[in-house]
Amino acid sequence: MTSHGAQGAESPGWDDARASRIPTVGWFVRRSALWMVIMAIALILACTLYGVASQGGANDARIPKPPLSEFKV
Repeated sequence: MTSHGAQGAESPGWDDARASRIPTVGWFVRRSALWMVIMAIALILACTLYGVASQGGANDARIPKPPLSEFKV
């Protein structure tokens, strides 16, 4: 959509910053921190799920089972 004669809503400084397209150190730090947080949450959830599943398996092993009936032929 083109508007003739209207000025842009963004400042020229913002256009210059976007035109450079060179990632800065701050960009890498923020992106790395975001991935570290995501990975930490995934690790905590995986460990929690493993712990819950291990407890369920341990409880099933303690339940006495009735002896198997033998088939008479």
